[in-house]
Amino acid sequence: MEAAYQSRAEKIIAGSIGGLLGMTVDKAAEGRCVVRMPTDGDAQNGAGRVHGGAITALIDNAATAAAWAYRGLGKEALGTTISLTCNFLNAGKAADLIADARVTRRGRSTVFVEIHVADTDDRAVAQGLVTYKLNPGNP
Repeated sequence: MEAAYQSRAEKIIAGSIGGLLGMTVDKAAEGRCVVRMPTDGDAQNGAGRVHGGAITALIDNAATAAAWAYRGLGKEALGTTISLTCNFLNAGKAADLIADARVTRRGRSTVFVEIHVADTDDRAVAQGLVTYKLNPGNP
């Protein structure tokens, strides 16, 4: 089943701004997704730090993939982010950023996801909370 979650997560990431920012999926399991974003080039601002919008996009993409990592989805499933909070903890520097998104609660159509973003030295960069609306369709 994890292969199916991995495949779905890769499609979600590649089919959005995640693909433009070079994001890749490190791991996907039920209710969890780990997404990596390189921070060179377009993700950096004029000061050489990772742009806050790129970090927020990483949070949103990882949360979306985690919300969709659910075995009860039908072909007609539809979803969208309805709330996103991002707290920046440290400046993102020239190292890959890794977002670890975990579903904390799944309701009938509302999914709550916590996301922790760190660099490759395991230094906390940001934390996010995403509320995601997911209509699972008929399984």
